[in-house]
Amino acid sequence: MEISGFVPLSVNANQVLAVTATTGNVQLTNVGEHVTANVILWNSGPNLAHMNWGASAGTSCSLTGGFVVPASSWLTLERPPGAVWLSGIASATNTAGMYITTGFGAGFPSK
Repeated sequence: MEISGFVPLSVNANQVLAVTATTGNVQLTNVGEHVTANVILWNSGPNLAHMNWGASAGTSCSLTGGFVVPASSWLTLERPPGAVWLSGIASATNTAGMYITTGFGAGFPSK
């Protein structure tokens, strides 16, 4: 059985999104229409971040929809078809720093 890790794209693979009480958006790295890419989402902040995929800059996010990235943790997710934007929001006065890397393959936890 072959095991392959996450391989970031070589150009413009990394983005940062400041997650606050107001929805923020970032356009994800373009990988072409017929290619499925993965993203590693690393929440470097001390608070939970609520995230949502979208097809436009107007993509919104709420505290009850989408998915969450726990504080001080990371997820590797497959980008859904048509997802070219990522939005995030935190509750009340909480904040989070979301680092986003686009690439191929699955990430492995470090020890």
